[in-house]
Amino acid sequence: RARARLGYFEWRFASETADLRVEGQITAAKETFVGLRYYNPPGGIKQCLNSKLAACELTLAEKGPGAAATPERLATAHRAAFEILTDDASHGVPLAV
Repeated sequence: RARARLGYFEWRFASETADLRVEGQITAAKETFVGLRYYNPPGGIKQCLNSKLAACELTLAEKGPGAAATPERLATAHRAAFEILTDDASHGVPLAV
């Protein structure tokens, strides 16, 4: 069962199976986002917030007999992509197009 919490500039998530657990977070400063109008094919306009300078951290942990004692941690400070689509204009990111 997966869990997630999403804000405009942060996404935290976790999920697991009987053998593996994954947890992660992606974050970026508001100033690193560009706002774009997205013309939704079914109609209407959404706001797309996009950053290519996000931080990402993932933790992978094996479970059960024979599992590694230490979880594997993968991280980057400024090289992850982070994008959300919203109807809410209160995010504070100016729309460039």
